[in-house]
Amino acid sequence: MPAPAGYEIVPAPASANPPAGYDIVPPPPPSMVTSTEDQPGVIKRFAQGVGLPTSWDEVKATAGEFK
Repeated sequence: MPAPAGYEIVPAPASANPPAGYDIVPPPPPSMVTSTEDQPGVIKRFAQGVGLPTSWDEVKATAGEFK
């Protein structure tokens, strides 16, 4: 997001410390970071839990059952 009109984004000085009560925490290693692309969303999880088909292949496979 760009800075509002009349403001300029500048990096924090190297001597900047976190506020009282906060620590500087390093980011997790890459092996612990999961991709959100592989994880289903809320609607897909709900459909799986209820037993509804979640892809066209599943719909085609179950189409004969409803006739």
